[in-house]
Amino acid sequence: MDSLELVQDLIVAGLGVGLLPADEPTGPGARLIPLSDPEVVLRAYAVTRRGRAGWPPLALVLNLLTAGLT
Repeated sequence: MDSLELVQDLIVAGLGVGLLPADEPTGPGARLIPLSDPEVVLRAYAVTRRGRAGWPPLALVLNLLTAGLT
């Protein structure tokens, strides 16, 4: 099961609310309500072991996470 499907199942079961991508199809009992205020911002953190940020696969992910941030 996809994790977004699980989120929807939890919502339909009355166990909370969730944030889903706008283009995510919803199942029976779930609906998307656009968020307009405040603006939605994604905050992500990367915790790495000392000296490992230069490892090529990790460096790629770190660069993608920080792309466009200045």
